[in-house]
Amino acid sequence: MSEKAFIRPEVLTPINTEHCSEKIKLNLYEKSMLECTVIDKNETVLCLYSNNEGFFNSLPSNNFVFGLNKNLEDYNTLKNSNINAEISFQTTEDMPFENEFFNHLIIAQPLHKINNLDNVLSEAFRMLKSGGQLIFSCNYAPFNSHKIINSFCKDEFGFQRDMFLSKDFITKKIKNNFFQNLDFYLQYGFINVGTAWKR
Repeated sequence: MSEKAFIRPEVLTPINTEHCSEKIKLNLYEKSMLECTVIDKNETVLCLYSNNEGFFNSLPSNNFVFGLNKNLEDYNTLKNSNINAEISFQTTEDMPFENEFFNHLIIAQPLHKINNLDNVLSEAFRMLKSGGQLIFSCNYAPFNSHKIINSFCKDEFGFQRDMFLSKDFITKKIKNNFFQNLDFYLQYGFINVGTAWKR
């Protein structure tokens, strides 16, 4: 495993997102993940569920970047844009990549929006190289307040929707899928960026 896997991100130089404010629009989840991520040149990166051209273009230009999107409209938008990534229209059930292919796997959607989280994490573990990094985000709910906050959250159809997953729940899911060295970094007061490593 690479030595950088055990160096906390604040010791390294994160990706600079200052240039993103005017031309490139990043949502706070994407911006937070980039600020907590160190990606060396020539490393392979897989980004799941991002439809943002700016997110892909914020990654170093000489990386081998792949984007996987299950939404056809988002896929077409990215395919017709000017990004340095190979975009694929797939579901997370049929990811077409070899075992141990990627150095980094970024889940761009917050975890509470992913229906088949166990399958996504299992596939992430399969596709990451030994020493590879998983990067994800989730909403921050201090003092287990997610139970109270979720009772007020409804989707567009009026059904209750979980907007927060407890840190204990996420930790259990990540560790059940054999990841190690799990860390959370609070960004902007309400977003937790998580990183975990494959041994």
